[in-house]
Amino acid sequence: ADGSLNNEELDFFVKGNLSLEKSRRVKPHAWFPDQGWEDVIKLAAVSPDAFGSLPDDIERNEKAWKAWFDHDMPETAPYPGRYEEGLNDIQQLLLLRCFRVDR
Repeated sequence: ADGSLNNEELDFFVKGNLSLEKSRRVKPHAWFPDQGWEDVIKLAAVSPDAFGSLPDDIERNEKAWKAWFDHDMPETAPYPGRYEEGLNDIQQLLLLRCFRVDR
């Protein structure tokens, strides 16, 4: 994470996944918001170096991601797994957006 602003990441931050077509990958956990899962799939494609394994990480580590999702202020809690280290500020916001668009 070199801190540079990627136009695709910025576009994703502003708009999210606008596709009307659902991804082929099924949402792994019932608690995960439908649109949030579509955003995760899009983010993995938009920024593969940072988020390429995100769908797999969420699927494999449900307990950690659910705890973070349920946190009153997830933006103040450590990100699960490898996402606590190595993301720049905008990438942290992109990840937060997938889970909690209200934040």
